[in-house]
Amino acid sequence: MELEQARKRAEELRVIIEKNNRLYYDQDAPELEDFEYDALNRELKQIEAEYPELVTASSPTQHVGGTASSKFSKVTHAVKMESLQDAFSFDELREFDTRVREACLSALSTAWASWCAARPAATVSSARM
Repeated sequence: MELEQARKRAEELRVIIEKNNRLYYDQDAPELEDFEYDALNRELKQIEAEYPELVTASSPTQHVGGTASSKFSKVTHAVKMESLQDAFSFDELREFDTRVREACLSALSTAWASWCAARPAATVSSARM
């Protein structure tokens, strides 16, 4: 794909993606299946990776899809929320599985260390048996 073709396609994708962001996130009325939406995003990311000069600050690849609803309160998660990040292959699914397992092990190690630190040594020794 030549630069001008890429520029035109990137703009088309941005318009489609932004429209569907509004429909999905703000109006709760999606028109595209998740797989179709993800494929459009992936195509735009590929174009922007091949032609970095086409990346714009307003591109859907540079910001979150919708506006935060005031219906929900803010929450701080103790453990980072993982995402499939549009896994389209078994390799990408395995990579997601690895990230989640590592995050869980890290959280468990931290929780165990905190639990142990809050108890006398004798309690911790008997808990391991």
